[in-house]
Amino acid sequence: QQILQHFLKKAVDEGQLKIDDVELAAHQFPELCKAGLHMEMVLGLRGKPTDAEIDRVVESAVDVFLCKYGV
Repeated sequence: QQILQHFLKKAVDEGQLKIDDVELAAHQFPELCKAGLHMEMVLGLRGKPTDAEIDRVVESAVDVFLCKYGV
């Protein structure tokens, strides 16, 4: 969590992102990266996701995150 906060704060300081609450954003990003896959695995509804499924979810997480915090 601290490493991600530091990374995001640096991006804000360099003008690459606009984030008012870096701590919250650092919690949000990993949650976006798990969208659906993690809960299904925890509940035993699925096995390990494929690389393609992981790529799809993570790429979408980056897109959503940048829609909110990109400059």
